[in-house]
Amino acid sequence: MTDWAGEWYLIRKRHGESDQAFMERRSPVKNEWKREDHSFSHAEFDGIGGLITALRKCGDLTTTPRSTKKFGQPTFIELTKSIYRGIKLMDKAGVKWKLNPSPPAEAMQSCLLLDESEVEILRAKAKMSGVTMNSLMLTALQRQVSVMLENPDQKIFWLFPVNLRGPLQLENPLMNHSSGLLLLLDRSTTPAQAHEMVIGGLKTNLHWGIWFLNTIGKFTGKAFMERIYLKGRHKFQYAGTYSDLGQWEQAPGYRSLGEKDWWMAAPPGSKNFPISFVHCTFNGRMSWTMRIHPAVLDPQLPPEKILSQMYEDLFAQKRTTQFKAGEVGL
Repeated sequence: MTDWAGEWYLIRKRHGESDQAFMERRSPVKNEWKREDHSFSHAEFDGIGGLITALRKCGDLTTTPRSTKKFGQPTFIELTKSIYRGIKLMDKAGVKWKLNPSPPAEAMQSCLLLDESEVEILRAKAKMSGVTMNSLMLTALQRQVSVMLENPDQKIFWLFPVNLRGPLQLENPLMNHSSGLLLLLDRSTTPAQAHEMVIGGLKTNLHWGIWFLNTIGKFTGKAFMERIYLKGRHKFQYAGTYSDLGQWEQAPGYRSLGEKDWWMAAPPGSKNFPISFVHCTFNGRMSWTMRIHPAVLDPQLPPEKILSQMYEDLFAQKRTTQFKAGEVGL
């Protein structure tokens, strides 16, 4: 059983990139944080599959991967059009970063935690604007990341993962079922505009076109996938990934893990997808985790600074991250 979407991570690994994603659980104990790390190869699981695997290691055997009924599989003509659209978008992917002449050896990642009241403020703000919290947070993230570009006004592509479980049923429900939308943003993009991009991408089945391209190896073989990777790794440059792992406050299993627990997550990233932002919500508490690949990392602008500025942008008050680089993840 080959995970064709996951195969790209093994190809990247053979060429010097990491394939390791991480999940981390933090539990407040008196005045300290108890830390529990979980890591996995992204070639085996997507974010939801990795989270379920971590929960099972913690004793929760009841939670299953979330599925969606929002969309079904497209017709052949719709799929063909979405594949063409995906290829045309990929051809436009190019980001000019302010590159550090002496980049650090490893990625840096940090995490900021939001309590229930802060999450409710975000939710109310999004509702008032007629958008989702994702559109609100993604555009705030874009505004902070823009200072890392040679031209702060440049439009850059973000990969916005889409969970295909439900309409797509692979042999292992934990393996990679995530496709994505390519969203083109700049620092002036509004939450309403980002929201329309997501709606438009779903309506035109872009996520299915991207899924076909991600799993093209089952038609062409692994050697062809590697040739595609080698040809495109210097040509196609994206901002990175913005991932929503969902809200996990309904099932009883993980409640027993601790009502005040936070979970954090980050994918490995790569030179082509150097920035990752992941948020997930447990028992009403949300975590923001940001990881920056060393290829574009400026030590003067670490992820904790970007997250703090993003928080100030959204809440109009200052806030520091709970866990800085070196204190979270791999």
